[in-house]
Amino acid sequence: MKKTTTKKTLATLALACMAMAMTPFNAFADTGVTTARLFGSDRVGTAVAVADAGWTTAGTAILAPSADANLVDALAAAPLAGKAAPILLTDNNTLTAATQAELVKLGVKNVYVVGAINQTVVDQVNAMSGVTATVLKGADRIATAAAISAKLTAPAGSFVVGYGALADALSVASYAAANNYSILVANPDGSLPDSEAAYKGSNVYIIGGPTLVADIAGATRLFGTDRFATNRAVLDALTYKYDHVYVANGTDAHLVDSLVASSLAAETSAPIVLTDTDGDGEISSASINSKLDSTAVVTALGGNAVVTDADVAQVSGPTSGGNSSNTTTVAVTGLTLNQPTLALMTGGANGTLVATVAPSTATNQVVTWATSNAAVATVVNGVVTPVGAGTATITATTQDGAMAATSIVTVSTGTTVAVTGLTLNQPTLALTTGGANGTLVATVAPSTATNQVVTWATSNAAVATVVNGVVTPVGAGTATITATTQDVAMIATSIVTVSEGTITYGGHSSNVPVFVTSLTLDQPTLSLIAGEANGTLVATVAPSNATNQVVTWATSDAAVATVVNGVVTPVGAGTATITATTQDGAMVATSIVTVSAVTTTDVITGTSVAANYGSLVTINLTSPVNYVGATQFQVYVNGAPVSSLVPLNTATTVYPAQASGSVVQVEFFDATGTQVGTTQNVTLQSEETNVAVTGITVAGAANATTVINGTTLQMSDAVLPANATSPAVIWSVVPGTGTATISSTGLLTGTGTGTVTVTAINTASSVKGTAVINVVVAPTTDVITGTAVTANYGSLVTINLTNPVSYAGATQFQVYLNGTSVSTLAPLNSATTVFPAQTSGSVVQVEFFNAAGTQVGVAQNVTLN
Repeated sequence: MKKTTTKKTLATLALACMAMAMTPFNAFADTGVTTARLFGSDRVGTAVAVADAGWTTAGTAILAPSADANLVDALAAAPLAGKAAPILLTDNNTLTAATQAELVKLGVKNVYVVGAINQTVVDQVNAMSGVTATVLKGADRIATAAAISAKLTAPAGSFVVGYGALADALSVASYAAANNYSILVANPDGSLPDSEAAYKGSNVYIIGGPTLVADIAGATRLFGTDRFATNRAVLDALTYKYDHVYVANGTDAHLVDSLVASSLAAETSAPIVLTDTDGDGEISSASINSKLDSTAVVTALGGNAVVTDADVAQVSGPTSGGNSSNTTTVAVTGLTLNQPTLALMTGGANGTLVATVAPSTATNQVVTWATSNAAVATVVNGVVTPVGAGTATITATTQDGAMAATSIVTVSTGTTVAVTGLTLNQPTLALTTGGANGTLVATVAPSTATNQVVTWATSNAAVATVVNGVVTPVGAGTATITATTQDVAMIATSIVTVSEGTITYGGHSSNVPVFVTSLTLDQPTLSLIAGEANGTLVATVAPSNATNQVVTWATSDAAVATVVNGVVTPVGAGTATITATTQDGAMVATSIVTVSAVTTTDVITGTSVAANYGSLVTINLTSPVNYVGATQFQVYVNGAPVSSLVPLNTATTVYPAQASGSVVQVEFFDATGTQVGTTQNVTLQSEETNVAVTGITVAGAANATTVINGTTLQMSDAVLPANATSPAVIWSVVPGTGTATISSTGLLTGTGTGTVTVTAINTASSVKGTAVINVVVAPTTDVITGTAVTANYGSLVTINLTNPVSYAGATQFQVYLNGTSVSTLAPLNSATTVFPAQTSGSVVQVEFFNAAGTQVGVAQNVTLN
């Protein structure tokens, strides 16, 4: 009877979801295009509705987490579902009743449980009659994507998406499911993890800009200024059938609808179009109605509050001869680059040019890049690589309107300083499963080395993974983390030991976890300048002893700012919300980032103007009569030339000096090099909003280069320039032949004799300074009976009773500093060591007493040099 009651209950739940499953709500008589909705009472119900619309029976189903914070782990599930399996949702900690009812109704036998779903749910699935659960879950989203992709049979291709770009992954979900493409997740630094490389297939697409995913040889990049523009680029580039189209809400709160619908859309090779709910009817691909079949079905995923009728009408509106009658294309009117000139050095770092299309609402924002001289500099998606000495023009061109913008790149021949060594701050690292990550800091020697790029690798990803020195514990065991310099391939390693995390209750160990209860960021708002210094957000998990302190980062608008491990990079003017989310409990904290564009100041003929520090200066020839015959110009700072003669245009932008109070002079010349017109002066009157750190000098107190083993030495950091916006440093110490520890305030404690390297790094700029400190053994001075001796400052003093007759009956002693007692009476041994005061010139007195406390013998004096 109990089993019958359960079946009836499940059947009732399934019918409740079906009641809202498919609702036709419009038709266009002149085209035959119809519209419908798939939705339920919540996201779990919508998933059930989608499953009912596509399947009457299913041998296999995908079970993904319903929570937004954990959904990212399941983003690669669509290819696994393919055309044959529905994707259902469940709570993380218990199998949702409606989902269980759907599994029973469809007759599912095999369930793939993907992402951050609790073992309790897995056990509940396995407890169902005739059902087997297979868990596909890794230590993070990268490992989960690799685990899912490993289940695919010979992928035809792949889509590589950014570490936090969930919307981009879901834009390609239906195509991936229909065409056996894997969905792979890039590292936070944009590189493709080695664990995923085997699942690329022969045809690779990069979804997202170069700040999210680095270039991959032979890959095609599809992206736009935001998730909607990227969705449009995907729909324009990939081949779909248009007898069915699905419309989903593209905001973070509703992306799950795209995931659950991907396998249904794959059945008919249909696209999923992303829309917004901000009331302006924005559709990321408003021209899609021109591609619709005359009898197409356009299905909204979710209720009218999620996907509005107006948005669906934009997709399904009347068409005529294959052309939309209600599509508005916004044309490109201009293009600018953030740096009109760029100075690089052979063998040195790359430069980055950022192209801004105007207006920001332009329909087609695709930009191509070219160089005038590949022997001097090459360019890929705005990243300029110096090749050889000379000058090259980098040109960016819009696909729409062929608008062009250029940057003059000057590459000089620099002296290449080779790498001679590499060290890590921690030769060993102890972590616990589910606990906080560890951080390894690599120090390249010399600090002036031209190429300081370091790559990271782990010997055992099942124990620990590493990204840019951040080590994540995965499972119990030992792994070797290896850092390797790109230049000369110098290697440094750290042995990481990961143990099972335990908590002690009443003296007994337990595996009961400490759950996260809250998350905060150190800066609720952050102001940056496009193309200038990065900002850093620090996330604090509470309680501090929480078992799982892993935090993931995301940005609401990668065209404004990107974020990797809390480091925020300003990209373009605007506002973006940076969100930090705990892996445990999905606790969220946000920071509003405002990115300002660099201001431009016009130099007007005959008039001196004042410009903000860091601004651009535009030559504006409003009175050309003063410049008759002028064909070129040159820029000076405080009377010294900082540019060569440059051809004169009516509006040419130059960079002022990077020092507050400097005067920039612009002089004009004719074809023979003779000055004409009036010199224009621009005084830089105020400091830049963000002044980057350019150098750090590390030294011990009073320039000390030694510390006595067991004692402390205060280290200091002199940051340049003095007006740096974010001068804070993080201290670390790298063992050499000796060992030491250092506090967050730079207090160094010697723990083993030999040399150590003390490092102060500024996280906002990655600039660091180092100093080598020698940990030494303190010298020992004997106190000889009746004789005053001199000891070195900081030395140890040994009582040596060479004339015991003078101390007849002595059983204890006491130490004084300049006449004041600094110790209690201590038992007397033939050699007892005491520490003198840490002040040069002080006098230490040692006095001896009998058992009754009466002084005997002669007080011994030790003067500290």
